[in-house]
Amino acid sequence: MVICNMRRKTLNSLGVIALMTLVAGAQAQVTLTAKASFGGGDGWLNVADANDATVLEAGNLTRGMAFDSTTGRLVVVNRTGGMNINVLDGGTGAKLHTLNNSLYTGANGAQGAFFANMVTVDGSGRVYVGNLATSITGNFQLYRYDSSNLGAAVARVFNSTTGVIRLGDNLDSIGSGNNISVLAGAGGGSFGYVRLDSSDGGNTFTSTAINPGGATVAGDFRLGMTFREDSSRVFGTQGFLGSANRPTFGFDGSGLSQSTTSAGERPMDFIEYQGRKLLATVATAGDGVVSPNVFANAVSVYDVTDPNNFVKLTSANLTTGSPVANTNGVGAVQWGVFNGQLSLYAMNTNNGIQAFDVSVEAVPEPATMIVLAGAAAIAARRRRKNS
Repeated sequence: MVICNMRRKTLNSLGVIALMTLVAGAQAQVTLTAKASFGGGDGWLNVADANDATVLEAGNLTRGMAFDSTTGRLVVVNRTGGMNINVLDGGTGAKLHTLNNSLYTGANGAQGAFFANMVTVDGSGRVYVGNLATSITGNFQLYRYDSSNLGAAVARVFNSTTGVIRLGDNLDSIGSGNNISVLAGAGGGSFGYVRLDSSDGGNTFTSTAINPGGATVAGDFRLGMTFREDSSRVFGTQGFLGSANRPTFGFDGSGLSQSTTSAGERPMDFIEYQGRKLLATVATAGDGVVSPNVFANAVSVYDVTDPNNFVKLTSANLTTGSPVANTNGVGAVQWGVFNGQLSLYAMNTNNGIQAFDVSVEAVPEPATMIVLAGAAAIAARRRRKNS
């Protein structure tokens, strides 16, 4: 009898373990694999691999990067010797061409601390480049290219003050066709961000300054920002500030959520893929309170289904050697889907670009989970009877 009871307890435990395993299976499994042939053939395009200072360099002049989902290309902004809007092959990192840069001169009306700084590409393949405005009386300027193709037409499509002191340390976009929104984090006394909206395919934009209640520290959305599921919902952060780590804030148009990541994780990008809400980050300057700076260049992926409780799924780092300091905390990380392959690209300014092929394990539907859990329970009961 004692032996039988022991068997029953063991089998009951096995049934519980099986059920727990099924529930745990509901969590997405994400794998980052170095993209073969990118950069030095190891998924890592560093300054030496690029061998062109107008593409990548270590002097804080390369901060913006975006993925063009219509062509599989990367667009990178570099300010070495002028404004270079470079287009790279997303598979290899090789430079393909440079877009027209004739408008980025004072003689042609360009303004700002940097005439070109960050970049984003909309769902129709149109490229937007923003300046860095550092005065409340200075104009934020947005440039639009018809595509990332060589010879694409360029125009200045926004050229106005926005009511914030500093704008343009990050840039993101959402939408395709006629309806496009562009996002820029604000700083210098502003707590929130500016959204620019277009209903004519990005030919003209209107701006709205948004200051979420609860974000009470200047620049809380300045260094990392991304649209979430739609143009009214965002994530943003400024990371480590002074002696404190500011959280990653989520704003849905009315309420403010917050979750803590490593203090150096600033550039970020959101994607909803195979039913999972995923946020990618890159650590630009490490943890800020840990020595040595072991987290610099680390790329992380979170499940952000609950915006108040990020679940870290995986992290990776393809870089080699000692990272060059990125004291400005800038850079970019971008999800991209092209030819059925999900990719992730991470730029840490002064260091280079990491490229990953990404796999996301399919998550069973809730109904399937119930059926599987029931089958496990039935199997456990049968075992108990047989004992």
